[in-house]
Amino acid sequence: QTINLTSVTAGSCTQSINNQSTVIVRPITTPTFTQWGPYCKNDVLPQVMLPGTSNEGITGSWNPGMVSTSTEGTFIHTFTPDAGQCALNATMNIVVNPLPQGVDAGPSFTIASGSGIQLQGTGQGSLVLWTPSVGLSNTSVLNPIATPSITTTYTLTLENNYGCKATDTTVVNVNNNCLEPMKVFTPNNDGIYEKWIT
Repeated sequence: QTINLTSVTAGSCTQSINNQSTVIVRPITTPTFTQWGPYCKNDVLPQVMLPGTSNEGITGSWNPGMVSTSTEGTFIHTFTPDAGQCALNATMNIVVNPLPQGVDAGPSFTIASGSGIQLQGTGQGSLVLWTPSVGLSNTSVLNPIATPSITTTYTLTLENNYGCKATDTTVVNVNNNCLEPMKVFTPNNDGIYEKWIT
């Protein structure tokens, strides 16, 4: 808008003054930001402070200004522009999803070389994965049979519908000096391996 100033003196004709004043009316802007999240509980973030400048160059501050993944839930952060800017407040909802519950790879075992044991994994998850796969009958069930040739640490990973993962480990110790009585002790009166002597 351009405003023309006209001066009127009492009892005189009007006099137009050539000086002009320009008034610029700027639109009110709603600040926008790149969305953060969703995250999984206990995720490590590359940065924890929300940006103080919007995509449009509007500066301001957040309340709260720090993002934390220590607690699951939906958290509302409010951005307030600095004074003197034609901008509205803005909000960002940051979601922290839960981890799979009750993930437990079960107890450790000691087995004789060449034998196997059923792992006792438990927990709630839509996807199951055991690693490494060596010596396992199935890597995608909670209770596979493990027949490793050497002592092996197995990791159980469960993933829920949010894509969040939790892990636990168990060890299957392989004892190469362990004898199995059923293979060497046969008391069936055939004269062979009738006695078990320790």
